[in-house]
Amino acid sequence: RFPQAEVYNEICRATQERQEAAVEAAREVDLVIVVGSPRSSNSLRLVEVVKKLGHKPAYLVDDLEELDIEWFKGAKKVGVTSGASTPTQLTRRVVEYLEALEAPP
Repeated sequence: RFPQAEVYNEICRATQERQEAAVEAAREVDLVIVVGSPRSSNSLRLVEVVKKLGHKPAYLVDDLEELDIEWFKGAKKVGVTSGASTPTQLTRRVVEYLEALEAPP
């Protein structure tokens, strides 16, 4: 329909920086939890870049109930990041849950 149109595969600066930070953080942890919607291309891409460039397991969760305790077996340090549109409160709930797992009895 628009034969003269040019399409560029670009992402915004903030998204690029978030991905770079996630990969950098992945180097310091055993696995990464990405909090975000499975319908969010941003969140899905975070999982992908952590796995591919950070060389670490990464899991996408849309809610606290999606966390699988099996993921954490043998992990000493877990990273958490989130998609750009993920509510801060949801990410905070995931972090608080993980901190409670590590708390001594």
